[in-house]
Amino acid sequence: MELTLKPFYLILLALLAGTSPSPAADPFEVDVLIVGGGTGSVPAALAATRNGRSVVILEETPWIGGQLTSQGLSCPDEHGQIETVSTSSYSAYRRLVRDYYTLGYRLSEAGRDQKFFNPGDAWVSRLAHEPRAALAAINQLLRPATDAGTLRVYTNTVVTRVTASAGVVSEVTAERVIATDPLTKELLVIRPRYVIEATLLGDFLEMAGVPFSVGLESQAQTGEPHAYPGEPDPRGVQGFTQCFAVEFRPGESHVIAKPAMYESFLKQKRYSLNGFPFFSVPGAKNPPFWTYRRMISTALFDDARLPNDVVVMNWGSNDYHDRDLIGATPAERLEILDEAKQLSLGFLYWLQTECPRDEGGKGYPELMLRPDVMGTTDGVAMMPYIRESRRIKARTTVVEQDLHNTSPLVRARLFDDSVGIGEYYVIDLHQIVGEPRPLTVRPKGAFTAKPFQIPLGALIPAGGGNVLAGQKNLGVTHVANGAYRMHPTEWNTGEAAGTLAAFCLENSVTPTEVHQSKPLTRQLQKRLVKQGVPIFWYADLNPATPEFAGAQMLAMEQGPINPKSISFSAGAKLTPADRNLLGPQAKDLPTTATRRDAAKKFEEMGGVK
Repeated sequence: MELTLKPFYLILLALLAGTSPSPAADPFEVDVLIVGGGTGSVPAALAATRNGRSVVILEETPWIGGQLTSQGLSCPDEHGQIETVSTSSYSAYRRLVRDYYTLGYRLSEAGRDQKFFNPGDAWVSRLAHEPRAALAAINQLLRPATDAGTLRVYTNTVVTRVTASAGVVSEVTAERVIATDPLTKELLVIRPRYVIEATLLGDFLEMAGVPFSVGLESQAQTGEPHAYPGEPDPRGVQGFTQCFAVEFRPGESHVIAKPAMYESFLKQKRYSLNGFPFFSVPGAKNPPFWTYRRMISTALFDDARLPNDVVVMNWGSNDYHDRDLIGATPAERLEILDEAKQLSLGFLYWLQTECPRDEGGKGYPELMLRPDVMGTTDGVAMMPYIRESRRIKARTTVVEQDLHNTSPLVRARLFDDSVGIGEYYVIDLHQIVGEPRPLTVRPKGAFTAKPFQIPLGALIPAGGGNVLAGQKNLGVTHVANGAYRMHPTEWNTGEAAGTLAAFCLENSVTPTEVHQSKPLTRQLQKRLVKQGVPIFWYADLNPATPEFAGAQMLAMEQGPINPKSISFSAGAKLTPADRNLLGPQAKDLPTTATRRDAAKKFEEMGGVK
């Protein structure tokens, strides 16, 4: 049975407050406890269970998946090579999402003609889809582990107590709401060997006493060109968004009641299309607002169940940056989330009544709120879309300079301990709480980032312990977070964390010991590569290509072949420069040998086992 809860995730705390304690529960042990069902929790659980470990996920809402599900942003921000360059598990997720539509619905000729089916045909996302499609794909990915009993997922669950010392968590107590009328709770007492943090705001880091950073670092701290030139500000986090879904129903009127705070937000001039036409307009410089994050394009379907377009609203007009959510008390958080919801529903009301129509006039009353899409009663997503959380103080902290790398090389800084890759053509920073500030050094919006890596050291707290970062809470600065927070990178981070935890248990070593040892780091990297995780950027290699593993590990040992190209070019003949780079590995290769031959040779010589 799925509970229908108020779309504020903190309602669980409100439900639990003032009630009698749950009956005592017998503690149980688990290899890996994942606190929070964020996007990174899914690949973390997959990796750990596939490596033979028992896993428990604790999630506050009815849906695991974070950005992709409970936060309502199932139109992922992905890089341009995502159809071929991603982890095998993320590719499997994307394939299952497509299957959800291509096998479950009748497509139109236009839908069948798409090379890579994109249900919403959105211009910002290559696979825009509904949260329920994301949830179905996630459940299908996890089903083998849940059926085998190696994975247990507890939704509607809040951590209430943590026992920890020197960064080592020994026991976690949580309460699970299993019914609301009357309120019925279940107590869970868990003794984990490792914990992966995948919560919305990084709250577990504070509960466990894991040192963290939050908000703006100063330029003096990081040396970043676009860091804040003043003093550090822990309240200076990027705004968040309460996403909601709407359907366009021609000839109908579905205007909602005016939200209580609408006039206040209107006076602040919060609502605008920012120069974008609502629909397509001949000669317009910008693409349509409507198709920005469209989840369902009815033109791609020939199915009565999908008669109209459906769009998720995640626009600057419903970015909430008035108050800091992370540092707020539970009561303040409920107030802040309610204000953010009013901002979002106010945006809908403005779109329905005041937005300039392309053909003249005002308002699009045809927009109908779709609560069913978000799985809530009021139409707003279960959780806010969070761009920035607490971040661990890690053994490695990625800074802006690591991302745009002023050298002529095509990649960002190369990390010898890489456990994954990411790219989003820009470092995307939204307005922060407390602006306007004197941020003259930082340009508005976004600036360029090169294809980058995820360093192992960014997953591990500087002080050690058994807690690992599992998503956007890894060791990055406020600025660098603007690149590392995207969906595929969060997924890769979680997969690396789950693999690391399993690797440590298997080899009786700590994460710090792995990071301090090059041989252990290489063993972990080989494990990841064999799982289909790229750890080095080659745009023309994917995990299914025969030379993938050899080329990946060869690059980690010797550096990239042709550092000025993002491609491996497997069929290219080895040049003298290539042979010089390869060293002893090239000695026995014939003069006609290609880079593919070099990768296979490296693998045969023990580069990948």
